[in-house]
Amino acid sequence: MPAARDRTPIRQTALVSALAGATIISVGLAFTVCATNASAASKPSVSQASRANPYAFGFGTWYVATRRNVPSNWGDAKWWYHNAQISGFKVGSVPVPGSIAWTGGGFYGQVAYVERVSADGSLVTISEMDYDGAWDRVTDRTVIASSLLYIY
Repeated sequence: MPAARDRTPIRQTALVSALAGATIISVGLAFTVCATNASAASKPSVSQASRANPYAFGFGTWYVATRRNVPSNWGDAKWWYHNAQISGFKVGSVPVPGSIAWTGGGFYGQVAYVERVSADGSLVTISEMDYDGAWDRVTDRTVIASSLLYIY
């Protein structure tokens, strides 16, 4: 008969040193550690993910809030551009590495973190969570820069 599994929850902070340098993609009763398209330094780690974040885990808003300091009351992604403006953040149509990419499309909208911008500014590489059904996973993609708006 196999041994019974210990189902005692593990505190995230206890795993920080054990998983140093790894990218944590899924956090729940189990951790999933895997490689992604970008370097581990550009993805959320346990220490970043464990800081106070009022947004629902696994969604784009949660991911971007781990990469940028944003107010806790911006709501669903569809409201972020408007709420950024009234919160005093600069917004615009020119991508800058480190800015927040935004679209109000879809029911909830989508936000992402701008990783890179092409030399001519026409393409932007973004990292995001919950894109195209990839809940709880960070994915990267390169898109036409003018298809998004940006929060600086």
